[in-house]
Amino acid sequence: MTADELALKYIEALESQDLNGIIALFTENGQVISPLYGQLPAVDFYGQLFNDTQYSQIQLNDVFDNSPEGKVAIFFKYRWHLKGSETVSFDVVDLIELSDGKIEKLTIIYDTFQTRQVFNQRKLGEKLDES
Repeated sequence: MTADELALKYIEALESQDLNGIIALFTENGQVISPLYGQLPAVDFYGQLFNDTQYSQIQLNDVFDNSPEGKVAIFFKYRWHLKGSETVSFDVVDLIELSDGKIEKLTIIYDTFQTRQVFNQRKLGEKLDES
């Protein structure tokens, strides 16, 4: 699979919240490093992300291919509508480390200022609802 094909499959699975589709792109022990969720196994990260997401819209901007060295970067605009909350929109770069053509590690990079406020308000609301 080329870097462009990997990026398209990843973006499609992320936007449609296809947990099985996105996990199929990762190695068995694939990890995600996220500014909001921390470092988690891919299945746990995407399970939590999709649980927190009502819907998302993604515009792919570019794919930087260094796959011969086992690295790919995907640059996109992510419009994220959290369940029970507002929509936030931001530019993202996902840095991908490959192993045998699958994602071994994915590091998410973006400015979390606005997103963290909305995310934390939503999580605080969930905790108050549980009390």
